[in-house]
Amino acid sequence: MDGPFGASVTSIMVKQARVERWFVLLCAAPLIVSISVYVEASIAALSLGHWPTPSVNDPKDLATWPLHLLVAALVLTVYPAAIFTVAVTARSWRVLRTASAYRWWFAMFIVGHIGIQLSARFDPWRVWYWWWD
Repeated sequence: MDGPFGASVTSIMVKQARVERWFVLLCAAPLIVSISVYVEASIAALSLGHWPTPSVNDPKDLATWPLHLLVAALVLTVYPAAIFTVAVTARSWRVLRTASAYRWWFAMFIVGHIGIQLSARFDPWRVWYWWWD
């Protein structure tokens, strides 16, 4: 039999483990989205034999259209996921500020969103322009 605090300590540890997995996934979402768009463009380039051209090679009309559907779902959910991540962070701030791993993942979340904005703004290789076209 557990002591008087055994069950509550165990439930708190399980709750923290669940929060950590979801928190890591939510914080990694911006980087996953950025990488997935560039991976889709690279696979489309291999399929076409040249780098995809905006307004000519529509990602929905290529042989890689199933991948485009998956990437589109990721791209369109990244900002609702950002709102949810900020809400989870605000709600669990006391737990999240105690462990340095949480701060590292939240910093990755911020860097990922800055990376999305910068890559969309400067658009190296015109990937975002091709993807949204």
